[in-house]
Amino acid sequence: MKTSLYSRQLLLLVCSYWFIHSASAAQYWQYSTDNTYPVATTLDLSGMAIGATKVVSTDNNNAIQVRDDTPGNIRKPKMHCNDSAPAMSGKRISSGNPDYAFELHYQNSAIECRVGAAPFYRSHQNSNQTITLVPMELVLIKTGDSNSNAAITYPNFQLCARDVSTPDSSAGCWRGEHNGLSRYRPLNPRANVVVEINKVLTVKGTDKWLDTGIAVKSGARLVITAVGQWKNDGKPQTYAVTADGFSTYKNPGAVIPEANFASLIGRFGDAGKPFFIGSNYEGISGSGRLFLQMNDIEGFFPDNVGELKINISVKS
Repeated sequence: MKTSLYSRQLLLLVCSYWFIHSASAAQYWQYSTDNTYPVATTLDLSGMAIGATKVVSTDNNNAIQVRDDTPGNIRKPKMHCNDSAPAMSGKRISSGNPDYAFELHYQNSAIECRVGAAPFYRSHQNSNQTITLVPMELVLIKTGDSNSNAAITYPNFQLCARDVSTPDSSAGCWRGEHNGLSRYRPLNPRANVVVEINKVLTVKGTDKWLDTGIAVKSGARLVITAVGQWKNDGKPQTYAVTADGFSTYKNPGAVIPEANFASLIGRFGDAGKPFFIGSNYEGISGSGRLFLQMNDIEGFFPDNVGELKINISVKS
């Protein structure tokens, strides 16, 4: 009876010691400076072709402290990216703009962010240390060509650490606000996008509301220049005119009666109000796809001759 009681007391003492000793252990992983990466609030993405890339953030000050009051508990730590917000598809992340996606790079290689992803950094030390993760880069990739100027939303990431004995496929890692890492996030949440579109095309005298293939947002800066000559009919005695049309003649039956007859005109969208362009136009655009044609009378386009070469620049 006494032996049994003594055994229980000894077991209780051992368990108490283990609990106190475990509770006193202090292990942490935390950013030695801060957990943000630098970003711009405006991105000029003019001239990017599909597949082109642009580094929009380079973090050369990303260091993580690894500490334990028993340094031998630290066994060759390795760094993973456990998730991203928005979530990754493959190694890419939505930017909020349909024409662009992000990748997170460490030392020029794309990082995969998901539970069980392979580590992007491995240490060879078994002690307290500072892990320097530089450069960390956020790369923007052009994936579409809708000419959208929707704002870019920067992603944030959950970096985590495991020791060498934990399998890469494990979901467990040091992460979160307590006893681990805060989320790696942008200094500013989003950026406005500036995109300049440049296009050259031909408008024939016979074209009726030629679709330029350019969709513009309201308020964009639009510049159009036109060179060449055309005629509102094929008669030899009819004068050929530039995109400015007949400076002294306006036709009440034309699409825009108050604009020069046979001039270059445009509209935004299928139901937009037509406006005068002429040889040189610069102004703030409406919204929709841009269409062009001669300011002629409906039903009289087939006999027109000539063409204009058009240069269009849109900066939104």
